[in-house]
Amino acid sequence: MTPLSEMRHEYLNIREQMRDMVQRAKSEGRDLNGEENANFLKMHQRQEELQSAIDARGIIAGMETET
Repeated sequence: MTPLSEMRHEYLNIREQMRDMVQRAKSEGRDLNGEENANFLKMHQRQEELQSAIDARGIIAGMETET
């Protein structure tokens, strides 16, 4: 099982990459191109997967403290 800290680190790393990608395109006065857009969507999907896993860990931790 991947440690929670690693999942959070990956989530934040992806977020920063996405922000940089958008900022780079904006600074060039354009939208994301096809390849950038595809990568952006993949990163977003991975971010959602990580967030779901992080949330689930929180729920499980809360259940464990109830006993």
